[in-house]
Amino acid sequence: MHKVKSHSQTLSKRIRQARLASEMSQSELARLLGIKPQAVQHWERGISNPKTNRLSALALALGIEVSWLLDGEQIKNLVHEPMLSEYGELNPSEKILINIFQNMDDDQKNAFTEMGKMLIKNNKPLL
Repeated sequence: MHKVKSHSQTLSKRIRQARLASEMSQSELARLLGIKPQAVQHWERGISNPKTNRLSALALALGIEVSWLLDGEQIKNLVHEPMLSEYGELNPSEKILINIFQNMDDDQKNAFTEMGKMLIKNNKPLL
């Protein structure tokens, strides 16, 4: 296979940089996205690009903004620093849940919180 355009090579570098900053392996990132690890390898090598419909999930999994992936605007950590120090080290799944929660409106947050309480109380698995 041939390398894609230079813009894609910078995209590939940003994907790798964000993944490493998140202390995630290619396999862990692939698992979070529901794809094969080879896809992440290809993205980071500039062999292929993530499909457009995966960019939001990719950015969310890495705790960055889609705009940073696409054009290199300054990285913005979506998980606020006080939260990290308050709760200690978060794993990738915890970061995703926090990012999702932070993007909800108040009604959604209340419903999500109540659902979480019910699941814990009833000791039911999420899926």
